[in-house]
Amino acid sequence: VWMILFLTVISYVANRRLARQFQLEARRTLATADAVFKNSQQVRIKNLGLRFHSLPNDPRYLAAFKQGDIQPLHRLLAGLLREQGVDMVFYTTGNATVLADERRDPAISPAAFETAAAPAVKLALQGSEKAGTIRVGERLYDVASVPVYDGGVLIGALTLGSEIGRAEA
Repeated sequence: VWMILFLTVISYVANRRLARQFQLEARRTLATADAVFKNSQQVRIKNLGLRFHSLPNDPRYLAAFKQGDIQPLHRLLAGLLREQGVDMVFYTTGNATVLADERRDPAISPAAFETAAAPAVKLALQGSEKAGTIRVGERLYDVASVPVYDGGVLIGALTLGSEIGRAEA
């Protein structure tokens, strides 16, 4: 009887220690994965900001932004969408009015995207570039919003979004 009781106690103690060790190792693994994911996300966001930083300085874009003509602006944004390989692009005037937008997928709601990107646009309209990750419905997007200047005067913000695929997420 004592032998059975002794073996039961030893098994119980060993199981608890093993369970704690597995939990500790799982926490470490998750913390490492989380740190790698956050670092990867920061690198993606930084690269996105750098990639789109100089777009508003391109003379063909700047001329369209200054002019504020909706039809030419739509054509220009559609071309920008293809050239940059992004999923959504829109231009916001200095008074926070979205003048034109283009999207690759008709299922993307421009209003929902613009609402989710509003904090980035607000910072761009204050003169700061902003890149980050937003959620629109069930989708995640990397977004960059860049201030547009005409002769040193802030006239708007150009915002571009690129969907983060399920595999990446």
